[in-house]
Amino acid sequence: MQLMTDAVTVLGSRHGLLFEPQARKAYMIRCGMHPGIECEIVAGLEVNGRRLVFPLTKSGDLFGFMDQDTSPTAMKLTGIDPETGLKLELTVVTPFRPKDAAFSTTPVLDITLKLSRIAGHFRWTQAVPIEGTGKVFFSIVCPRFQYHQSENDVIAWEFLAERRQDRRSPGMKTPVEQQDRLVVHVGKVVDTAVEAEFSADNLTAVIHASWCAYSPAMLDVYGEPAPFRYTQQFPSVDAVAAWAGQNPAASLDNSKKVDGIIGNNNLSRTINNLMALTLHSWLANTWWTITPHGEWFMVWEGSCYYHSTLDVEYTQAPFYLAVWPELLGLQLDIWPRFTHDGEIVLGERGKGTVMFSHDIGCVTDIDRQRYHHHMPVEENTNYILLSYAYWRRSGDHSRVRRHADVIRSAMEFLRHCDTTGNGVPDMGMANTIDDASPAVQFGKEQTYLAVKTMAALQVGVEMLDSVGQGAVCEPYRGQVEKILQVLEEKGWQDDHFVTLLDPRADAIKDPWSGKVITDVQKVPGWDAAHIYTTNGLALLDMIGRATGMDEERLRQDLRVATKRCMSKYGCRHSDYLPPSTSSSDEGGVGRAAKVGWISMNMMRDMTAFYR
Repeated sequence: MQLMTDAVTVLGSRHGLLFEPQARKAYMIRCGMHPGIECEIVAGLEVNGRRLVFPLTKSGDLFGFMDQDTSPTAMKLTGIDPETGLKLELTVVTPFRPKDAAFSTTPVLDITLKLSRIAGHFRWTQAVPIEGTGKVFFSIVCPRFQYHQSENDVIAWEFLAERRQDRRSPGMKTPVEQQDRLVVHVGKVVDTAVEAEFSADNLTAVIHASWCAYSPAMLDVYGEPAPFRYTQQFPSVDAVAAWAGQNPAASLDNSKKVDGIIGNNNLSRTINNLMALTLHSWLANTWWTITPHGEWFMVWEGSCYYHSTLDVEYTQAPFYLAVWPELLGLQLDIWPRFTHDGEIVLGERGKGTVMFSHDIGCVTDIDRQRYHHHMPVEENTNYILLSYAYWRRSGDHSRVRRHADVIRSAMEFLRHCDTTGNGVPDMGMANTIDDASPAVQFGKEQTYLAVKTMAALQVGVEMLDSVGQGAVCEPYRGQVEKILQVLEEKGWQDDHFVTLLDPRADAIKDPWSGKVITDVQKVPGWDAAHIYTTNGLALLDMIGRATGMDEERLRQDLRVATKRCMSKYGCRHSDYLPPSTSSSDEGGVGRAAKVGWISMNMMRDMTAFYR
C-alpha cells in the first residue's frame, strides 16, 4: 500500500499513535485536537556502518524500499535495504475485541519490530555480505517529555498534554499530566531506547514492547470531570504496566483472531483496507468515560469535535449493529438528556413535544448542543430508527421501555411538522448535509426526510405498541399512509424520485444566514435525481423490515441516481449543478462544489446491496 496517514488507537481511552510517513512525522493521540502531540518514533536498523530508519523521524537515511499494510487492529510499516536484503517490519496493535469493554479500553499499544532477510535479491541489486554485528532499535522521542527513567525492562516518562475546551479558541487550554511506561518483553533497554542485536550468522532480531499510558480525567460532563473507563480496572499506570508484563501476547493473539474474523470475506483488498482505515479513524475519535449518570460512550465528529452527533452516529450504525450493538445502546441512553421543546421551532403547535439535539457538546465539554442550528426532523427520525434497529438487532427491549415517552414525544413533533395535512413534514426541514445545495439541505418537503419520517413513524408505532401504548398510535398510522401516497403521486418523476415534493421557494430559509430565498419561484434542483431516497431504509434493511414503498421504483431510483451523479472522481449526491460550477472533472476540483458526505454514499450502497 502507498505510504499514507494512519492511526492506531485504544477504544475510548485517548491513547494512540498517528503515523504520517509521507511527511516523516508521528503524533501521540491524547486529549487534544487532531493530529495530536508531535513526536518521533525512531525505529530502524544499523548494518555495515549504515543507519536506516522508518519515515517517522526527521533525521536519518530511509530504507531503499518501504511498504505499508493495515488491518482492523493493526498498522505495519515494512522497510527493505536492497544492499543487504534485510527486511524490518514495525507493527503497532490495539487491543480491540468487540463486546469486551475491559480488554478493548486497556490503555496499551503493542509494538513489535521484526528483522528477517528476503529470499534472493531485491530486484536487480546484488546483496553484499553482513559485516560483524548489527542492531535493531526503537525509541519514542518528544520535546515535551519532562522526566525519563529506565529500570530493568521498563522505560518511564511523564509529560503534559493540553486539554482544549474550544476548537475555535487555541488559548483555552488546560495542562493534563500524562504518565507512560514502555514495558519491554523482548529486547535490551539501553538508556531510553530498546535494542536487539543480529549477526551474519543469525539475520533475525525482535523487539517487542507494550506502550502503556495513564491519564486523569480529560472530559467534563455537565462541568464534572469524567474519568476514563479503564480507571475502574487500573488504579495507576503501574497497574497498567503490570498487566502488560503479565500478558505480553494478549494483544497479538487477539489481533490475529479479530483480523481473521473481519478479513474472512471475498471482498477486494482495497475494500478491506478502506474498512480498516475507517475503523482506525473511528477509534481515534472515541471516548469511554465514567460519569455520575453511568458509563458514557461518545464519539467525536472528526475535525468538528462535536460529541456523538446523532446524524453521524446514524451513518455509523451499520458498524454498531453488525459488530458491537451495546456501544449504540449506551448512546441511546445519553441522547434523551439533550432534547429541546418543539416550541422552539414550531411555536405553539410544537409545545410539549420533543426534538433531539444535533450533538451533546464539543471538544472536551459535554453539556449542550454546540452546532449552529437545529435539524429536528432529521435528528428525531434518526433517534427513532436507531432505537428500533438496536432493539430488533440486539434483542434488548430495555431501552425502548426506558425511553418510550421520549420516542412518543419525538413522533408527536414529527406529526406537527406537517402543516399542510398531507403527512409530509414541511417545517424543521434543515438537515445536516451542510455542504449540499439548498434543495437538499433545507428545501421544504424533502423526499429524503419524507421517507425517513414515514419509516420512523412506522417503527415508532411498533415500539409504542410493544410497551402498551398502541392506543395512541392511530394518528401516526394515518400519517404513514399519507406520506406513502404523496411519495407515490408526487415523488416519482419519469425514472427517479425527485429531491423536493414541494418545489416552491417561498418561505425557504437558509439556516446559516437566516435569509429567505426570494429570487426564484422554484428551488433550483428540486427535481434532480439524488442518492438520499433510501437513507432512512438502510438500518431497516439490516433487520428485514419493509416499509411498503414500491421496491421496483426504489431499485430504479438507485440505479438512475448513481449513474447521473457519477463523475471521474466518484459519485456526487445530486445531479444538479449550480450554473457557476464547472463541468470539468480535471483534478477532481471542477465539480467538487456541494458534493456531500461520503458516508451517505455508503448508506446508499448498503440499500443497493440489499436490493
